[in-house]
Amino acid sequence: MFVRLSARIASMVNLSEALVGLTNDIICRAVFGKKFSRDEGVNHFNAMLTEFMLLMGTFDLGDFVTSLAWVTRLNGLDARVKKCFEDFDKFFESVIDERVECGRGGGGDEREDFLDVLLALQKDSSNTGVTLSRDSIKGLILLKTHLLVATPLHGLL
Repeated sequence: MFVRLSARIASMVNLSEALVGLTNDIICRAVFGKKFSRDEGVNHFNAMLTEFMLLMGTFDLGDFVTSLAWVTRLNGLDARVKKCFEDFDKFFESVIDERVECGRGGGGDEREDFLDVLLALQKDSSNTGVTLSRDSIKGLILLKTHLLVATPLHGLL
């Protein structure tokens, strides 16, 4: 849609941005069952993923020289990590709450996504022997989205 609009008015299109947006939409469909794109007005998800990827690649001196771990408080890395965690936590909580409220997450007529599978595992913990807390579900979602986003992007960069 964005590319067609840009073509009509003969403006340039940032294909890297468009491909990242498409990749994020595909990942969100697989993990959450819906996309969180800019067009829907809901998305700061792309910004959160970008910040998360930047933080994953940031050099932390305290990881290598433990006596200098205090440097991360001075350069703001601790605050950025904390804010990123809080943003993802709120976002995942809202998505999980929305899913639980609408009654999905344990089967149904609609197509199951990754979150549905995790919620079904949480619900049937006595049958499966797998106990998933809400924090575990959020961690698995973050891991899944990070792995899916990181893999295609490394090929493009």
